[in-house]
Amino acid sequence: MKSFKTLVIFVLVLATTLVQAQLTPKQQSVQDLRKHFSKNEYRGHQLSKGKVEKITPEECVKLLNNNGQFTDLIDQQNEIENKKLNLSKHTESQVFVGKFLQIAFNRMWRIAKTYREKPNTTYKKDETLPKLFKAINNYSKIEADRGSNTTGRFHISCFAIPTAAVNTYFGLFGAMEDIEKGIIKDAVAIQANNSLKEMSYQSWTQPYRNDETDKNPVSVERFRNHVWWVGGNGLGYRSLLPTAAAMSSVEMMDVLSVVAKGGLSNVSQNTYDDAFWTEGFTADGAGWGHGMQCLVWGYPISGTSAALSLLDEFKGTPWAKQLDQENAQSLINYFRGSSWYYYKGFTPPSLSRANMEYTGLKPEFIKTDKMIKSTINDWFSSYSAEEQQELKDLKADIKDKQISMQAYQDGYYTGTRWFFNNDNLIKKNPDYYMSVSMASIRCDGIESAHTMADKYNFFTCDGMTFFMKDGNEYHKAIGAWNLTAVPGVTSRQGEDKLVPVTNWRGYCSKHNFAAAATSGGKNAASGFIFEKMNASDKKNVNDPIGKTDPNTTIYGIKANKAYFMVDDYMIALGAGINNLNPQMEGDIWTTLDQTHYNNTLQFYSEEKQTNVTGNIALQLTGNDLVWASQKDGFSYAVLPKYTMGKVFLLTEKRKTKWEAINESNKKHKNLPEEESIFQMYINHGKNVENGHYAYVVYGGKESSDKAFKAIPLNIIENSVDLQAISWGDDYLGASFYNPNKILKTKETQVKVSAPCALLLEKMDGYYKLSITDAEMNKNLKTITVKTTLPIEGDYVMKDGIWNIISVPMPQGKLCGKPAVVEISIK
Repeated sequence: MKSFKTLVIFVLVLATTLVQAQLTPKQQSVQDLRKHFSKNEYRGHQLSKGKVEKITPEECVKLLNNNGQFTDLIDQQNEIENKKLNLSKHTESQVFVGKFLQIAFNRMWRIAKTYREKPNTTYKKDETLPKLFKAINNYSKIEADRGSNTTGRFHISCFAIPTAAVNTYFGLFGAMEDIEKGIIKDAVAIQANNSLKEMSYQSWTQPYRNDETDKNPVSVERFRNHVWWVGGNGLGYRSLLPTAAAMSSVEMMDVLSVVAKGGLSNVSQNTYDDAFWTEGFTADGAGWGHGMQCLVWGYPISGTSAALSLLDEFKGTPWAKQLDQENAQSLINYFRGSSWYYYKGFTPPSLSRANMEYTGLKPEFIKTDKMIKSTINDWFSSYSAEEQQELKDLKADIKDKQISMQAYQDGYYTGTRWFFNNDNLIKKNPDYYMSVSMASIRCDGIESAHTMADKYNFFTCDGMTFFMKDGNEYHKAIGAWNLTAVPGVTSRQGEDKLVPVTNWRGYCSKHNFAAAATSGGKNAASGFIFEKMNASDKKNVNDPIGKTDPNTTIYGIKANKAYFMVDDYMIALGAGINNLNPQMEGDIWTTLDQTHYNNTLQFYSEEKQTNVTGNIALQLTGNDLVWASQKDGFSYAVLPKYTMGKVFLLTEKRKTKWEAINESNKKHKNLPEEESIFQMYINHGKNVENGHYAYVVYGGKESSDKAFKAIPLNIIENSVDLQAISWGDDYLGASFYNPNKILKTKETQVKVSAPCALLLEKMDGYYKLSITDAEMNKNLKTITVKTTLPIEGDYVMKDGIWNIISVPMPQGKLCGKPAVVEISIK
C-alpha cells in the first residue's frame, strides 16, 4: 500500500470484483461493516459539541452554489488561494486554513446526513448532489495540497476532517456504491468518491512521522512509538474503523485488530523501548500521556476505551480475539490504580492541562465507569471468580462516587500507594486524602497550553501536596492561588514575573531520586531530590515549543524533600535548601498549604491559642509546636527546632483570576469573583543556604491541641544524606540519598546498600520491611539492609554486630515498586 492513488485503484477494482466473486469471510465482514455505517452515523455528536457551527442542513444547501462553494466562505477561499496559505509553513496560516476547512467539511457532512433516509436518490434528478460533489472536490483539494506539512494542522487534519469525510461518504452510501459499481460514470462524482476516501484516509496518514511508516501507513508500527500515534491520539480520536469500511480494506482491519489488542497492556520506564505503547496504562496502575506525564484520566482512557470498543466490534468476525492475561490484568490494575486519583467525586487538579479550569464544583462520576461496565458485559470470562466479584463490587461502589472498596486489601483502593512510574505517593481513606506529587528526571511534568487550557502549570510536580476531606477544596481555591505558593512546594516568589506558556513536556527534576516505601497500609516513607528542569531539555526530546520558555525565575532552587505518613499524620522534612540564583529577586518559600478557608480557624503560638483573621507571623521560639487548624479540616504544625525561616499564617478573601489562568474559563459563565483562602508558609529568605524545615499535617478527628500534644515524633536526621524519623516504637522511616550513611537511634543502627526509601513497621511478633529502589536501577537485583535489631528468618544472615537482610528488588516493568518482606523478632 505505497500510495493513496494505488490504494484507490485497488479498492475500485476490488469493489467491482466483489460483486461478481464469492467473498472470503473477511471480505464479507467488511461488507457487513459498510452496511452498518451506512445506517449508523459515526461520532455524530461532534456536529453539536463545543464551538462547532450551529447551522441546519437546509441552510447549508442554500449557501452552496453551482461551483461547489459555500458562498459565505468564498472570500476566505480566495485569500487562501491567492496567498497560498495552505502551502505555508507558518502556524497561524495553517490554523486559519484548518478552521475554514473544518466549517466546510462539517457542512457537507450535515447535507449528506439527509441522504441516509433516501439512499436510492437518482443522481441525475437530484439538484443538490452535483453541487455537493463539486464541493467535496473543491475543499478536499485545498486540504490535500497541504501535503505532509504538519505545522498548525494536527487535530483538524487527522481527527475532524476524516470524521466529516467518512460520515459524508456513508451518508451518500447509495451514490457511492453506484459510483464504485460503475453505474454512475460522471467524472465529478467519481472524483468526489476518491476525494472522500482520501480525506478519510488522513486518519491513517496525518500527521506524517517522517519515518518508514509514512511509506506504508497501514501497518501496526504506524500506531507505536510516537506521541501522535499511540493511546488517545492513536486509537481514541481517529476515524480508523469507518475508514477501513469505506475503503473496503481487509488489510486495515487486520492492523486494527492487532493494535487494539496490543494497546491493552502497560508501560514502565524499564520497558519503554519494548512496550507496545509508550503511553497509556502504566505498570503502577496509573497512566501516561504526551510523554511520561501522569495524565491518568485523559489519554490512557481514550486510547484503551477505543481499543475495547474495537475488540467488541470484532466479535463474531474473523478478527475476533480474546483477552489474554496481560490484557485482562492491565485493565483491572488500571481500575484499581486510577481510583486513587479520585476522591468523593473529584479528581485532584494535578493531572492535566485543565487543572485550573473551573468545574462548577459538582461531583462527577469516575471516568472509568464505562470501561468497567464494558469489561463486565463483554469480557467477564477473562477474569477469575474473585476478580469478577471485585469488578461487580467496583461497579456498585461507583454509584455513590466514593470508590471506598474497604473490604479489599490495603493498597488496592485504600491505604497508601506509591505510583512508581509517576512519582506520586497517595494516602486515601474515607476520612481524608493526602497526596504528594514528587519529581525526578524519569518522568515529565504536567503540560501547559496557554492558548487553549492551563497557562501556569509550573509547580505541579515539585513536591505538591494536597490535603482533602471534601474532595473539592482545591477546585475552589485554585482560582485565587498565589501561583508561586503551591502547597508543599519550595519556590521563589514573584507571581507577577510568570509568563503564560505552552510546554507539552512540563517540568521535572534534574535528579534521578524519587521513592516511597509502603506495604499498602496507613504508613509510608518517601523522599526526592528537587532541582527543577524543563522536561523539553531532556535527551532525545524534540520539543522546540517548550524549550522557548522565558520563565527563568522558576529555576535555581535545590532541596531534599521527604514525606512520612504514619497513623493520621504526615511529617514533611526539607534539607539542603539552597537558592542557586540569589541574584534574582524573590524570597524562597515552602508553602504548607494554600487551600479553601472555611472561615473558622485557630492557631497556637507563644503558648497562646486563639482565633485569627488576616495575615500574621507565628513566632518560632523554644521547642513548642506552632500550629494552625481549620474547623473540620486539617491541622498544620511547624517544629521550630528544625525550621529555618519565619512562619506566616494568612486568611483572607481574594479576587479570583479564573480567566487569567486557563483560557477555557473564558467560556464559563458566573465564575466566582472571590474565594476565601487559608495559606500557611515558611519564608526562608532570599539568600537561603543549606536551609531546612520540619512540619506536621494532621488529618484525623482529634482537636489540634490533643493531636499535637506529646506526639511520639523523633527526627533522627534531616540532611542531604539522610532524612529519617521514628514514631514511637512501631515506625521507622528513612530516605537514604547516600547509601554510605548509617542511620542511628538509641535502639538500633541501619545501613543500606543502595539509594532507597525504607519503612520498618513493628507488628505483632514481627517486622514488616518495605524498601524501594529510589533510582529505578534495572541492574539492581537486591538491596541489602544491615541492622542491629534482634531479628531472624529466611531473609536474615549474621555478620558480627549486623543482621543482614537481602531484599529482592522487583524487576522488569515493576522495577521501582516497593518490595515488602516480613522478618521475625528474635
